[in-house]
Amino acid sequence: MSEESLNAAEESSKEKQTVFDIEIIPPEAMIKTQISGLFYARFNQYLINYYKLPGDVNPEEFVKRAMNPDTPDKTEDEFHYETLMGFLVGLEQEAREQKLTKIVKYDTKTNSVIPEETQPDPQASSDNQSPDSTPPSNNQQTT
Repeated sequence: MSEESLNAAEESSKEKQTVFDIEIIPPEAMIKTQISGLFYARFNQYLINYYKLPGDVNPEEFVKRAMNPDTPDKTEDEFHYETLMGFLVGLEQEAREQKLTKIVKYDTKTNSVIPEETQPDPQASSDNQSPDSTPPSNNQQTT
């Protein structure tokens, strides 16, 4: 066979190829990943505040239907919302298992987390006293 014939045969076999190797993630695979608390907070805010519900849907009814595993006739929007919420819940469970969560106080009047009180640093004191309770030496001035 000539070189032209070989090239033509290769090209025609490429055109006829209908099966390819692709990379997938099997449904039963469990993916370990690391994300920051900031990413989680942004994702959570998106779902709570910005996720666009379709048309004139009652938000409470939509979420109730979407999150109910026994809802047989979920809309496409309900199905996708359930998927996103499943991801969020999975992140929360993983954070709990890794002991990365903490309890904070939340003010519903201001819709914000109350900042944690920090204990004063004893070494940041403006007094010229030693950190231990030893009296100052004669070289040190006292007030």
